[in-house]
Amino acid sequence: MAKKEFTVDIPEKVKILGISAGHREKMNTYYLVLLALKAAEKLGKKVANICDLETEIVDLADKHIEPCRNCEWRHLPGRGLPYKGTERPKSIGCPITDDYMAKELMPKMKEADGFIFGSPTYTWSYTSKFRLFSERFSPILWEGHLTGKPAAGVTVGEMPFGGQETCLSHINTIIHASEM
Repeated sequence: MAKKEFTVDIPEKVKILGISAGHREKMNTYYLVLLALKAAEKLGKKVANICDLETEIVDLADKHIEPCRNCEWRHLPGRGLPYKGTERPKSIGCPITDDYMAKELMPKMKEADGFIFGSPTYTWSYTSKFRLFSERFSPILWEGHLTGKPAAGVTVGEMPFGGQETCLSHINTIIHASEM
């Protein structure tokens, strides 16, 4: 019996997008996400003969993101109706097209090969900015742009035992529910 050849398609370039969802610009969460990206770059140097690693950080503190209008029928495959077969119906897309999320961040997320999400711990969970961001990326989730992409969460907190564990748990729930 012949051995089967195992092959893996490795892209020439891998891009990791870091997203800081704190309310204050370039504060602790931003620097923690930046530190995680620097660690990824260090690993990237070790595998440079296989592929190039590129990182980018986005600080949502000063970005305008419209709240989700919960009109999922517009971007759910088949407008949310049950469908038969295995092919995913086409998405119509989000009706919000003029804010930072639609114009800049969603295209960056589509291009990215992996993510590092950061949020400070507010009341034992992530910030409202992170919640706003996570609600708005559902159109690209339903289009399949996030499926199977690796993601990690980081958080900072003011006090020991200040809820960082539950915040990370909540971020990880978003990651797993988003098929990442």
